[in-house]
Amino acid sequence: MARQCTICTHDNVNDINARLVEGATLDALSKAYGVTIAAVHRHKEKHLPEQLSKAQDARETAAADNLMAKVTALDAKAEDIYSKAYRAHNLTAALQAVRELRELATLWAKVTGELQAQTANNIIIMQEWVSLRDAIMEALEPYPEARQAVIEAVGRVGA
Repeated sequence: MARQCTICTHDNVNDINARLVEGATLDALSKAYGVTIAAVHRHKEKHLPEQLSKAQDARETAAADNLMAKVTALDAKAEDIYSKAYRAHNLTAALQAVRELRELATLWAKVTGELQAQTANNIIIMQEWVSLRDAIMEALEPYPEARQAVIEAVGRVGA
């Protein structure tokens, strides 16, 4: 059976880890905590990266939880403002609150991964394309075969 890491089970493991991250020497840690240099070295190589990774995951989870709490609090405030404005027949303020609620719903969906931020340009409805297409078709009117070839080629691009 493999031996348990003497640093991982040490009473001051958090202090040792912190000092390792800060760059303390193995010799200094060995003397300060009454452990062997080899034990500190093995711990640093084998266990510290895993513990740092877990700590980073915990920080990221805490940050995400904090963000979710903020979005939830903003949502509650916007709901409250909407209710008050609606009851007061202040439709302008109520509509503004509805817009904020919509934005918060979008933010919530992005944060939770329910909505992926995407930007799509549909060239077919862009005014520049419409103008260009009309100019090309007009220029090709005297050349019906060329006009038909362009139409077919453009149709294949979208397919």
